[in-house]
Amino acid sequence: MLKKGYLVYGLQRRASTPNTYRIDHLYDNPKFPNFVTIYGDLSESSSLLNILSQVQKQIYFVIHCNHPRELDEDVIDALSDTENTDALALVTAYYEAQNDEDGWKLSAQIKNSKVCAKLIYDAERYEDVVVWLDMVATKISDEEGPDSEAYEAFASDEELEELRIKATDKSLGGDEEIKEDDYDDDE
Repeated sequence: MLKKGYLVYGLQRRASTPNTYRIDHLYDNPKFPNFVTIYGDLSESSSLLNILSQVQKQIYFVIHCNHPRELDEDVIDALSDTENTDALALVTAYYEAQNDEDGWKLSAQIKNSKVCAKLIYDAERYEDVVVWLDMVATKISDEEGPDSEAYEAFASDEELEELRIKATDKSLGGDEEIKEDDYDDDE
């Protein structure tokens, strides 16, 4: 990404002993003037919101820690924070960064939509899953048109629709899974 001219932000956790050996070759390197590190913590929503307000749309996470963790878990933790009022902005920035990296191809948009919707669902923000899927559908419809291949593919994706239904059920208080046996006819 640096070679392509992207501005890349690395998130560096504050520690008593700096642990930057994996990226030392990027610091003060004239070949990579677009590399910037910011102090923050992926597990604190207020830290993430501050970073989002600083870097806006182009967000790429470089995690500095002794034991690399899955980014998805960090995003879920940030989304699960009940004080995080900008959860959809965080997921949208993550979605747009992934699509920028993938070149906004239709297959990537659908794949990234699923990943983001699952992140929100796993954070138990069920109403936000539905709102976010509607936001993405509206964006695709506005940019590509409601009759476009992109919109049709998004709207007819069975996995996204199943996730929407599950999230709607959960947001309405339905914790139990609906089983096919529940719909048997009494003959």
